[in-house]
Amino acid sequence: MKFAIIGTNFVSDTLMEGAKDIPDFELAVVCSRTKEHAQAFADKYGCKNIILDYRDITPEMADAVYIATPNSMHHEQTLHFLNKKMHVLCEKPLASNIKEVLEMFETADRNNVMLLEAIVPLFTPNFLALKEAATKVGKVRRAVFSFGKYSSRYDAYRAGNVMNAFKNELSNGSLMDLGVYSLSNCIAIFGKPTKVLASAYMLESNVDGLGTMLLSYPDKEVIIMHSKITDSHFDSEIQGEDGTVIVKAISSPQAVKVITRQKEIIEMTAKQKPETKYYELAEFIKCVKSKNYHSELVPRQLTIDVHTIMTDVRQQINLVFPADSK
Repeated sequence: MKFAIIGTNFVSDTLMEGAKDIPDFELAVVCSRTKEHAQAFADKYGCKNIILDYRDITPEMADAVYIATPNSMHHEQTLHFLNKKMHVLCEKPLASNIKEVLEMFETADRNNVMLLEAIVPLFTPNFLALKEAATKVGKVRRAVFSFGKYSSRYDAYRAGNVMNAFKNELSNGSLMDLGVYSLSNCIAIFGKPTKVLASAYMLESNVDGLGTMLLSYPDKEVIIMHSKITDSHFDSEIQGEDGTVIVKAISSPQAVKVITRQKEIIEMTAKQKPETKYYELAEFIKCVKSKNYHSELVPRQLTIDVHTIMTDVRQQINLVFPADSK
């Protein structure tokens, strides 16, 4: 299957690392804002075709498009390719708000093509191990998912240079860039909560630097902590009446174990490739080739529920993007 890649940052490099073990993947087009970036990426991965304007990419050039541009651009670019009847694998978060997400899915259906959000952890074997582990600790009463990663762009921000990672007009911030991982894990395991309470520390650039969500269920609560301005070294937990699940790196689960109330340790870690984007790409290609444009691993309703909650959370913390007024 021929792919066009839109955006040549480090995320696209990780996709290419995952793609090396997929014989059905062919990099046919590289698109970036500058010729230098596009050419460097194309040379690195042996692609001969570079383009500077995504609108110049045609269905004759590629069957599918991987979009790894700033969050605020996902909606417009995805609609463009879906309307050209090209399949789209779009980086998380799929869009700026739930209104955009729903329009994107409706457009995919109307054109009978595949649209999938590239949310790494939900496609991995260790996520399946995590779901299984959650059934081995009795009645789950609490989960705590923590993902804090000091942004490589935050030193520049502190020095007075606001880079893309902290720009409101690009629909960025801690919730959109990092919180989406833990929230997606939570909804995929426990379903949609009955109530969500949110708080955040807002930066002067009008994005959230860090935040917390409390998700309430009839029989449990889930606490989600996310941050782009501090590091977290805690493992995440699912606490049941008969034991606790410990998961390392909730954004891309690396190790999973159960500790029973009797202090027995049950290792649940699955064997998986270190290039975890392999799994989302493999699922995307499988769906396209089978002409079943609804992933069973990450159902569309799951994506809708996650983005519904994220839109609600932003309203609670008064985080407004320009995309919200369109």
